[in-house]
Amino acid sequence: MCDYQGLLLYASMLFFLHLGVIKKNYFILCFGISFSSFISSIRGYAGIDTYVYRSVFDNSLTGLEGLAQLTLLEPILPLIIIITKSFGLGFSSLSLIISLIIGYMYFWILKKFPNAIYFSLALFPALYIDSIFNGIRVGLAYPTLFVSIALSSTVFLIIAFLIHFTSLIALPFINKKNVFLLFISFIFIFLLGGNELINPIFQRFIFKSYQYQTVYSQNFFSGLADSFMLAVSLICFFRIRGIQGKTYFFIIPLIIFTTIIFQYLFASQFVFFLRLLRLLTVTIFAICASLEFSKIKLDIYYLCLIFGALYSLNFLRQINNTCEYPKSTPGFLPLIENMGIEYIDD
Repeated sequence: MCDYQGLLLYASMLFFLHLGVIKKNYFILCFGISFSSFISSIRGYAGIDTYVYRSVFDNSLTGLEGLAQLTLLEPILPLIIIITKSFGLGFSSLSLIISLIIGYMYFWILKKFPNAIYFSLALFPALYIDSIFNGIRVGLAYPTLFVSIALSSTVFLIIAFLIHFTSLIALPFINKKNVFLLFISFIFIFLLGGNELINPIFQRFIFKSYQYQTVYSQNFFSGLADSFMLAVSLICFFRIRGIQGKTYFFIIPLIIFTTIIFQYLFASQFVFFLRLLRLLTVTIFAICASLEFSKIKLDIYYLCLIFGALYSLNFLRQINNTCEYPKSTPGFLPLIENMGIEYIDD
């Protein structure tokens, strides 16, 4: 049986985030981010990847010794860990700090870019909660990647790359005026890192490719929500670009048909494509945010509103399905460490 208290906490966090976005009430939105960050800080071992991050945190060195072990491959999170531990703070403090950084980056995005309203309605609440309870590193990369595209910023793209190397997916979408600077910057990074950077990236790519080859989705419906979220982002893109009339109503069935084919051939077969779908969706919503804002287009406003609610409900369904975990994997449920459930490392 599921822990209904834990499920209620997740539902409450999503509710406040959705309410803040829909009402355009920044006080409620701030409360939702702060509340979610607090719950994240006392989650114990909740979250599939939490044990890994806690292990990394516990085994990390502090001060100059820790800095000396930093590599050029994704050094941002290890650096934050080193700084946190150097101040004598624990994993709960790290969770709080990371959650607030991610949350208030999204808060800045929603205030800065009027067209980000569609992203905030459709994806932001569930993506944020998933980021702070599950994939912390890629969760930190998402808003940084978003800003790099929306501002066409070389600096933010480099930072996103140093958080998670898959952020290079944004490279083709940066302003062409910055292509030369980007090229020189990444050449410099790779030359500076040499084998210390190139070999880890290559080895990690090989490892992940091999790992994901053996990890299959459960059935055709696995990842279906993310596939259709990508379709929603594409519809938003074409609509914001001013496509309407017959062309618009021709594009929508084409997008849906292509989504179903992609879902059948790829997303429903391999878990790897689920991560790719998230990255592509964030990228497209970021491109939408960078486009000139005229006025809210009600058709895609309500499309994102309805789909976002369904997406969050599906997220809760996934959480509900993680209740019966083996002892070595306590799962998503918040406060599990404080509920008398012993964590056993097999």
